[in-house]
Amino acid sequence: MKLEKLVGDRFRERPSDCNIDSHALMVRGGYMKYVANGIFSSYMPLKRITRKIEQIIREEMDAIDGQEVQFPVVMPASIWQESGRYDSIGKEMARFHDRSGSPLVLGMTHEEAAVHLVRDYGQSYMKYPFMIYQIQTKFRDEARPRAGLIRVREFTMKDAYSFHTSQVDLEDYYDKCHKAYERIYARVGLPEVISVASDSGMMGGNISHEFMLLTPIGEDSIAICTECDYRANMEAAECIIQNERSDASQELVLVHTPNIHTIEDVCEFLNCDEKTSCKAVVYQRNSDDHYIVLFIRGDLAVNETKLTNYLGYDIHPAIITEESGLKAGYIGPVHLSGDFTVLYDRSLDGMNNLSCGANVHGYHYTRLDMKRDIEGAEYHDFAKIQEGGICPHCGKPAVTVSRGIEVGNIFQLGT
Repeated sequence: MKLEKLVGDRFRERPSDCNIDSHALMVRGGYMKYVANGIFSSYMPLKRITRKIEQIIREEMDAIDGQEVQFPVVMPASIWQESGRYDSIGKEMARFHDRSGSPLVLGMTHEEAAVHLVRDYGQSYMKYPFMIYQIQTKFRDEARPRAGLIRVREFTMKDAYSFHTSQVDLEDYYDKCHKAYERIYARVGLPEVISVASDSGMMGGNISHEFMLLTPIGEDSIAICTECDYRANMEAAECIIQNERSDASQELVLVHTPNIHTIEDVCEFLNCDEKTSCKAVVYQRNSDDHYIVLFIRGDLAVNETKLTNYLGYDIHPAIITEESGLKAGYIGPVHLSGDFTVLYDRSLDGMNNLSCGANVHGYHYTRLDMKRDIEGAEYHDFAKIQEGGICPHCGKPAVTVSRGIEVGNIFQLGT
């Protein structure tokens, strides 16, 4: 076919709504066209590229004894209610009713459908192990689509589901899938893809790996140790803290800090380092707006994935009202009273001579001693790992943080 006959416009100007090069080039080159937020149509060149990638994926899945199937796009809510995910998954999943009033869901993943397909077949141990997979269009109502095809609402996914009679067999096949994914990226031509330990998120299970394409425009942060082979998504990376307690604790002192709210301003006013401060980060439970107050070292950020996993429910940043009993900008662990869930990050465990809020408007404490002043506190890992942080595997301060785009994910879901 001559280029002049190819459907789709090609032009030189960079579209004003394209923030990254790949998005701009695909629009300029006549590969795709915007339809709605996070939804695109593909012209023939993009469709042919996609078909070649799909063929590579099929060949590698077939090589590990995968059998290609196809699940329905629309599923009855009943099979999702059986798994419990009809209620646990948020607004990302599209729910609706048919003309008779029966509740339905639009497929965003197909674990439930996979189990439904084989639950009768898999009655005998002689049938195991086996794996089924499909390549199909999915829809997830992403809150923030961005950068062309990097984060979209409608997309094509290969999803595979393997079934086993023992954990040993599952782990053996998990390793085969890991190697198959590596071959896929090599054949497609993505040498910059690395495997990192990750959080399982809504999929559940205990062991999960993401395959990340390293790029400065990535929206995920990856912790990589330069001294060993440790690699993990920031959401799953353990934050190792070496707490340094001063030799002598001093008496708690109440200091007037007028019109000072942020941890940076407080530390500047008190002439202290953020590492010697205790800050409060406040959230609310989605279901009833119950307050969760988390205390953490002033220079660290909260890993909300760790926090949500610990709590077991969804949360959002708090809106602190006068009726809440919390003094925004002056919240501290001493004399904090109210119906709150109070948590402590292990960066504060055993620390002393810290600054913190006094729970009185316009005042902070100095010389806080966590052992002396906060009796019975339990400490957990809620912090994000930092650049230059301590590696959870080798123990060396050699962690670097890179950006990446998730291009694959595997899970050990369990029973």
